[in-house]
Amino acid sequence: MAVAADIHAAGLARVMLVGHSLAGSVAYTVAARNPSVVAHLVGVAAVFPSPGHSAIDLWPAGLRWLPRTGLVLRPGGRRAPLRLSTRNARRRLTNDLDDERARWLLANLGPEAVGLLTSPVPRTRLAADLQRTYVLCSNDRALPSERQRRQARTLGARIVQIDTGHDPMVSAPRLLADVLNGLLPSS
Repeated sequence: MAVAADIHAAGLARVMLVGHSLAGSVAYTVAARNPSVVAHLVGVAAVFPSPGHSAIDLWPAGLRWLPRTGLVLRPGGRRAPLRLSTRNARRRLTNDLDDERARWLLANLGPEAVGLLTSPVPRTRLAADLQRTYVLCSNDRALPSERQRRQARTLGARIVQIDTGHDPMVSAPRLLADVLNGLLPSS
């Protein structure tokens, strides 16, 4: 994985790895495969499928066919990147942003790789001594609070709640930085 290669290339011995939204799956995978490097796994409004499962598996059992069918039938099929419509992105991602930041986020929102939804996380369990924290964004319209609580339970993480929408790195960067800095070990 590119993330693990970047950590090693930077010469970092131990890291706190933060996964946001669908990248929770990536962060989990890196932590599971690199237990000697990842000291603390943090999810920020993140999805953490159970080992061996994908983000689509988090959908209610009777509805999982919807995204799977949609991926196959859409133009470009499974290979084409996913894009949120501007309407959906505005409704789900910008509810706590002022107009300027909302315009910036919408203008810079890129496509998502289909694999973030469809690739299962490894069956490898996380190291027992791995610290785990979940930053729950209580005003999130993309991943409601109860779904975030389920993700935290799946991860076995303690919860730190902040009053932001889905993208606190845009709406409240100082608050998020303070939370993350507060998780660092004292030196």
